[in-house]
Amino acid sequence: MSSEFDPRITAYFGDAVLRAGFMAVPHLFMRHYRQLGLSATHAMFLLQIMESTWDLADAPKSTGDLARRMGVDKRTIRKYTEEVVELGLVILYDQFDVTGAQIENGYDLSPLFDRLARFAPEPSPGGSVRRRVARGTEPSQHPQAAPPVAQTIRPTPGPNDPPYPRPKRSALPRIG
Repeated sequence: MSSEFDPRITAYFGDAVLRAGFMAVPHLFMRHYRQLGLSATHAMFLLQIMESTWDLADAPKSTGDLARRMGVDKRTIRKYTEEVVELGLVILYDQFDVTGAQIENGYDLSPLFDRLARFAPEPSPGGSVRRRVARGTEPSQHPQAAPPVAQTIRPTPGPNDPPYPRPKRSALPRIG
């Protein structure tokens, strides 16, 4: 049976786990949450908040739902909320239902992602000049040979890096 997901992800997690849903978590969050002043518990709390955005089936809709998921009481969730707001990583906003009644607060995580961006490595240049050299000759024999335009060069994947994704054939334009 063919999987609907990337085969590398399917091999790791399995179709059943993926069909239940998944979310992307920035590596920078996993690597630097301590440097942002977060404990492991705060990090799990924020992961639960992130997950609620992506979970289309059973997202936590209240502090009570978050508390049940984390095995704590609602006061603890309020405490975690206050602490991450105090760290400047989350902005709370009011939410209202269709009748205008206030419901649970919303969480804006953009300050968290802005702070994480500070840990991002500097981007490498978008392209560099390559020299073209005929096969079987030494590069030093062709010092002037250069392409007419700068070309984007992807770094070569290391032994532990996944291969670059290949576009699906159906996504490529037909020529001819």
